[in-house]
Amino acid sequence: MARELHKTAWTLIFFLSFSAGAAATTLKEVSGNWALHIDGKAMIVMRIGDASGAPTGELIQPKGMNVTNNLFSVADATADSHPLSAFSDKGAYALVSFRDASGKVKDFELRPRSGKVEVGIAGVPPGVGLGPWLFDHADTSETVARDWQPGRAYVVGDTDQPNAEMDRMFKEDQDVRQKNPIDWAAVSAGDTARRTRTHELVANGLLHTGNDFKEAAFIMQHGTTPDDYLLAHSLALAAMAKGESSAAWIAAATLDRFLWSKNLPQIYGTQFKDDGKGNPSTKPFNERVVDEHIRQQLGVITPAAKP
Repeated sequence: MARELHKTAWTLIFFLSFSAGAAATTLKEVSGNWALHIDGKAMIVMRIGDASGAPTGELIQPKGMNVTNNLFSVADATADSHPLSAFSDKGAYALVSFRDASGKVKDFELRPRSGKVEVGIAGVPPGVGLGPWLFDHADTSETVARDWQPGRAYVVGDTDQPNAEMDRMFKEDQDVRQKNPIDWAAVSAGDTARRTRTHELVANGLLHTGNDFKEAAFIMQHGTTPDDYLLAHSLALAAMAKGESSAAWIAAATLDRFLWSKNLPQIYGTQFKDDGKGNPSTKPFNERVVDEHIRQQLGVITPAAKP
C-alpha cells in the first residue's frame, strides 16, 4: 500500500547523526540554511537562525509538493513558507516545530550528519518509501525552485542529464530496421551488443531522463527472453514516471511481448506473427482484459483481432 506525503499533512524528521560522545543538540549546532536538492535544484529549504539565543526560521516547500514512495512531484511550484514556532534540545536531537498554512504545527527532529541533515517522516522508519533524505548546506539566498515539470516524478540524487550513448544506440537500433532488404544476421548481432551495453548503463545508474528510459525500453524489447521483455516494460514505466508520456505504447507492447513469450494471450493487441499461411495474426489475444477505452488512453490503436 503506497504511503503518501501531502502538502497539508507532512511531518519530517531531521535525523542528524552525532560523533561519539556528543551529548546535546544545541541551537548553535543546527543553525543555518539547509536544502534538499533534486536535479541540482532546491525542492525544500529549511532556515534556522540563532538571534541572541532565540530560535528563528522557516521551512519552505512548493505549495503543490507531494511525495509517494520517495517519488517527488509538484503540481504547484509556488513557494509556501512555514515559520518556525518552537525549538528545544532533546539531547540526542533538536526538536523543532513549523506552522503550516492552515496554522497546524508540525514537529521535527534534527541531528547533524557529516555537515548535512538527514530527513525522514515522524514515526516512519527508513525503508518504507518516505525518506530519509539528506539536506545540504544552502546559501542564504537559496529558495525552492519554480521550474518543476508537472506530471512527472523526481528522485533524490538523480539528474536531468540525458545519456548521449543511449540515444546513439537507439538510433542504431531503429536505422538497421529501416534498410531494404534488412540484414537480419547483422541486426541480431547488433541487438545483442546493444542489450549488453544497456544492461551496463542501467546497472550503473547512467540513465536519467524519460527519453533515456524510453529508448532503453525499445532496445530491450528487441531481446529474446521473457526477462528482456520484463526489463523493457519496467524501463517504459520509468520513462512514464519521468513524464515521458510517449512511452505508453512501448509499455503496452513490452507487456504483450512478455505474455507471448510465456505462451499467454496478449492483452493490448500490439504484436503480430505469421499464422503459418503468410498472414499476420494477433492471436492469441485476450481482448476482455483491457477494453478499448484504456487502449486509447495509452495510445494503443488495436486492429481487429486477426485469425
